[in-house]
Order: sequence, then structure tokens, then C-alpha cells
Amino acid sequence: MDERGPATVGATARPWAFEGLRRSVGGLQSLGWVDAHIVLGQALWWACLLDETCWPEPGYEKARAAHSSGRVLPGLRYARNAMGHGAAPVRSLTTFSLDGDPLPYEWIPARLLDMYSPPQRPRSPRTTADRAAYDDHVAGRPLEEPLQDAMRWFEHVDAIEWDFPHSAGTH
Repeated sequence: MDERGPATVGATARPWAFEGLRRSVGGLQSLGWVDAHIVLGQALWWACLLDETCWPEPGYEKARAAHSSGRVLPGLRYARNAMGHGAAPVRSLTTFSLDGDPLPYEWIPARLLDMYSPPQRPRSPRTTADRAAYDDHVAGRPLEEPLQDAMRWFEHVDAIEWDFPHSAGTH
């Protein structure tokens, strides 16, 4: 571990993680099934890396929960963890495209995602909350939308210079 401490290391990682998330989310619209899953995995890992580097910051989780775009992050963490165990959190809404356009994808419900993930019994309180956030803010939405919410949240956080105690108002 860096002797500066985890919060300082996280702050150092934020610019490149933010850029990685931006590139991953920007590349999702024009991909086929296999490539979309690869880029989706990258986007989830970048979003969660950014979120998790902010946890030690005072006021972060309260500010995130109060912001409409920030509420998606625990749900994306649930998807990232499931994907890390081999589950595919999205499904195609059609089987093929006649005009060559990318296939539309949506996030599957948590109950289906759980079928493809290893059992996690008993669930920790954080995992239970992440699963609820997944169902409330991710499941059933088009592929890009929750990730665009995450981008909006981190753009907001970047605009306030990662100073969370002053960002607790609702948006």
C-alpha cells in the first residue's frame, strides 16, 4: 500500500478511472454482443473503482444517495460483482438486426441475475442494499442508461472538485 494512505491513492487514480469510464460508456452504442459484454465489464469496473475510491471521503455515500444519478452506483456494483462471477447482466431484446444497427440490450432483473451467480448466502447488508439498488435503478433499463447516470454523477462530483460534504443537496 502507498504510504500516503488509501484516500490519497484513490484521489490519484480518479482522473484515469474517470477517463476509462468515459471511453467505455461512449463505446457501448455501436458494438455487437461479445464486444458489448467486454466493454460493459470495463465500464462497470471503472465506475466501481471510482465509487470505491470515494468511500473513505466524509459525506460521500450520503451525497451519492441524495443525487438522482448517484443512486445507480450500488446497483452497478451488484452487476459488476455478478459479472465477475460469470453472469451476464444484460440481454438482447431482439435476436438480429435487419439493417445492421447494433442490437438493443437491457439489464436483466436481479432474480435472473442471481440464477447465474454463485449462491451468496447469507447476503451481507451491503450486498442486500446493492441488489435492491440494482432492481430499483438498473434492471429493465436500456444498456447505456445506468452507465450514463454514473457518468453524470461523476461529472457532478468532478465539478464540485470531489468535495462531498458540500454536495449533499438533492438533484
